[in-house]
Amino acid sequence: MYLAATEAVYVLPMPFAGDGEKGRQGDREIGRPDEIEPLGRDVSASPRQAFALRMQFVGANPAAEVSGDGELATRANYFRGNDPSRWLTDVPAFSRVRYEEIYEDIDLEFYGNAENKSQYDFIVQPNADASQIELDFAGADSINIDSETGDLLINTAAGTIKQSSPFSYQQTNGAKYAIASSYELTGTTSVRFRLGEYDRSKPLVIDPALNNLAFSSFLGGGGSDSGRDIAVDGAGNVFVIGTTSSDLFPTTSGVFDTTYNGGSDIFVSKMTPDGANVIFSTYIGGDDTEEVASMAIDASGSIFVVGDSRSVNYPTTAGAYDAVLTGGTLDVVVSKLNATGNQLIYSTFIGDIGYELGL
Repeated sequence: MYLAATEAVYVLPMPFAGDGEKGRQGDREIGRPDEIEPLGRDVSASPRQAFALRMQFVGANPAAEVSGDGELATRANYFRGNDPSRWLTDVPAFSRVRYEEIYEDIDLEFYGNAENKSQYDFIVQPNADASQIELDFAGADSINIDSETGDLLINTAAGTIKQSSPFSYQQTNGAKYAIASSYELTGTTSVRFRLGEYDRSKPLVIDPALNNLAFSSFLGGGGSDSGRDIAVDGAGNVFVIGTTSSDLFPTTSGVFDTTYNGGSDIFVSKMTPDGANVIFSTYIGGDDTEEVASMAIDASGSIFVVGDSRSVNYPTTAGAYDAVLTGGTLDVVVSKLNATGNQLIYSTFIGDIGYELGL
């Protein structure tokens, strides 16, 4: 999630699509295996794209003062590109972000709840006009209100996002008193809050909750990068694999391959337990398209990678089970990288003349 002056931007992963309605996930959890139809898969579309949903505050004050509140022990690190001088490390994190006067006499707070869901509150000061608040979900196809629950359903190319019905309240002597509230559609993708009677001499809090949205950190270059699997070893080090079409993906010196090979390559990155440093990061790939599905780590720290490739020059090792891409289509690849990331212990194709996918 990104916060800007008058909007919050949620970046959602686009699922793979077969021959059906492209890019739709429906109500499924985003995941790789059950979303692939082998004969309908367009491997040229890899890696998976992302979708931006913009929750815009219509008519908001672009000069609202934005501040963090409740500094956390957590620190964020941004490894973008292969130039360490451009990396940002030890960036402070806060439990809340507050917009003061986002509307006249109305503040806005973003925070995460105990379930790691993104929430936001509008704090309406005494005698303020709550009808100023209007939200437009730019990028959505449409929005509608669930007639049974009152939840707001935001229909997008990445699936349907649910925003829970608002819980609005006022406080007296520390106790919360609920105020009747609901959504009111004002357009194809825009909505206001409809409020019941309340004491306008006291502050009012309007509290919806966004479901199915998560926070993330960054590891990538200037092209398309997509994480596929993550693991943690006994020492707490974090391993991430995925695919990239970035020629500036952050790699480290002395690893197996520091050079982008073309198409989409597999990447394997190992980070310190606190996420402050990249221990090693390497490409694995040929000059065509690679996808990666999963990995495993053994007791010695070696990394097993399973994916698929249509590169005739995908790196294989001497004595491999199959060193040749069969039929020039798409074969499974299995590669084992040593614990320091500088050597392929073994790497092989597995396949026949058709399409084989590594899962």
